[in-house]
Amino acid sequence: MKKTETSALDLLKRRYIGDDKKRLAALDRERVNAEVASLIHNARRRAGLNQKQLAEKVGTTQSVISRLEDADYGGHSLNMLKRVSSALGQKVEVLFVDGRSRVSVPGIEEGKEELREIVDSCPAHEMRTRDWVPSWETVDELRASLRGFLGPKPRLAAAHFRRSNADRTDETALLCWRTKLEIEAERIEVPPFSAQRVKKDLPDLMHLSATDEGPAAAVEWLENRGVRCVFIEHFPRTRLDGAAMLLDDGKPCVGLTLRYDRLDNFWFTLLHEIGHILLHRKELLSRPILDEEIEKESSEQHEVHADRFAQNAWVKPSEWRTFRRTTRGLPALAAIKAFAGRLHVSPALVAGRVRYELRRYTHYHQFLGEGTVKRTIEKRFRIF
Repeated sequence: MKKTETSALDLLKRRYIGDDKKRLAALDRERVNAEVASLIHNARRRAGLNQKQLAEKVGTTQSVISRLEDADYGGHSLNMLKRVSSALGQKVEVLFVDGRSRVSVPGIEEGKEELREIVDSCPAHEMRTRDWVPSWETVDELRASLRGFLGPKPRLAAAHFRRSNADRTDETALLCWRTKLEIEAERIEVPPFSAQRVKKDLPDLMHLSATDEGPAAAVEWLENRGVRCVFIEHFPRTRLDGAAMLLDDGKPCVGLTLRYDRLDNFWFTLLHEIGHILLHRKELLSRPILDEEIEKESSEQHEVHADRFAQNAWVKPSEWRTFRRTTRGLPALAAIKAFAGRLHVSPALVAGRVRYELRRYTHYHQFLGEGTVKRTIEKRFRIF
């Protein structure tokens, strides 16, 4: 299957690089760096090792392995690649084909029929557009890239799901999304996680919601307390809003799609996933929790608990009841703003909860910050 050069990257390549040999060589070096980083990362995951464990086998530090898995790192030496491949029980080949270098890990078997079916149903073109997998020239190259991305034992439905439209959900797309979350989260170094510290400092997190940079500041708040946070857009035919999981090192991770680019949805989803981390560690030890259509009610016990945690994280139930009793019906804009001010939180939290409880989704748009969350996040973090 010949690749059709219609992407923005291809257009830029033709326009700004053309036949310039120096620029083509530089582009080839960058592509090789990215391929080497991806191969090392995928080979490590296939071996079931985290970065620290691989570093011990190689006789180096975790930070060195982290650099080797960075697509922007250009210091890969043949000696280090040999040490890494030997520790992983594999070998790395660097070939030169038609004037271009190509990196590969030979001898990877496609595996069982189930794996072949999963690979063939991956949203490959969308993954390529997002630079999750390298370009391909043939179907075999495509399948090899997807197998490397997914690892040796991808399992559909190996997660707790909150959703109401299972028949319309692309299961393989969810699997790819979850895999990308694991890949990117493993690259983030965080201190030891303390559930007690997260609970104690939760008011500080909620006060951040009242600031213009609140969503980005929340990510740093989480990372400082041992919780990784990654932003990955959802795939078509999924309605994924967020996820919570534990990585190989036992530290928790939150994934957010920002499917609804609104402040109220961002804070509720983030708090919901934090609730899973604090309340449902036992479930997360066996499999992650993926939350689709988080704004819809769920009867599952762990989802009810996480919803309640998200609601009570910024306002006590008694305070909320008093506010609703005194304002009744649809509160005035001034009342919402004043109540949020007393609590030192964003008015979006108050407005969003009123909208949800009354099912009046046409009100209070001026408080919701529609279209602002992604812009705030992208200033300091990548959205994959």
